[in-house]
Amino acid sequence: MPGTTDLRALLERARGRSVLILGDLMLDHFVIGRVDRISPEAPVPVVQFDHESYRLGGAANVANNVAALGGTVEIAGIVGNDPEGSRLLGSLRHAGISKRGSKLTRSHLVNSATIILSPRIEDHPLKAWGLSLAERAGRGKARVAVARRLAITMLAMWKNDSSYDAALSGAKVCG
Repeated sequence: MPGTTDLRALLERARGRSVLILGDLMLDHFVIGRVDRISPEAPVPVVQFDHESYRLGGAANVANNVAALGGTVEIAGIVGNDPEGSRLLGSLRHAGISKRGSKLTRSHLVNSATIILSPRIEDHPLKAWGLSLAERAGRGKARVAVARRLAITMLAMWKNDSSYDAALSGAKVCG
């Protein structure tokens, strides 16, 4: 069983190391209050609200812990475009956690979209949609839009634990 000195040595070796964390970025929301009674309508406590707090959860919590131990952290994940997403990003920034991993992910998606829109790729529903958009809004906007569709497709595949199917993906994404 490792002793305190072993643990300290391990933590010192970890200090300054770079870690990329990929995963679900969550924001935990806690409502704090006092319970004086149980609701007569259902067997649930009635809370007298006192205050609320937010904390990093999921992969964001892991990143926060690594940063607190002295590691250099980059994180990649999906964050909602809503007040909670802004709060989560602010908390990551406050903890000194880099979102460069997310920038790398975006870069890979945009590069993939560029390839999809190129002459090298044969007919595909996503390519047809992107080229149609390029005619109306320009190639740059189409490339970003195709990259976003790729991200949505990948997220759906991950959530459904499914493999890529061009026909199904194209119909769902572009239809």
